[in-house]
Amino acid sequence: MPRYFFNYEGASQQTDEHGRELGNDEDARLAAIGLVCDLLADRQHGFDDRPRWRVTVLADNQQVIFAITTAAESLKRSAVIDAARGYT
Repeated sequence: MPRYFFNYEGASQQTDEHGRELGNDEDARLAAIGLVCDLLADRQHGFDDRPRWRVTVLADNQQVIFAITTAAESLKRSAVIDAARGYT
């Protein structure tokens, strides 16, 4: 079975040194989607420090086969900005 590596780049950088054996590229893509869902649910990897982060899947030969990049922004309106714009 091929081995795939799942690297994380965001507020910190984590390189997968061991990888996971999976059946094929599609299985690796689904595993990456699951990892991203877990990271989104985990407040430790919230968007306060760095609003953009990425999970990259590499094959055994270190070729990138899939990447998911997330971006988030706070849409909470500031009372100061609202007052300056005349919103009440």
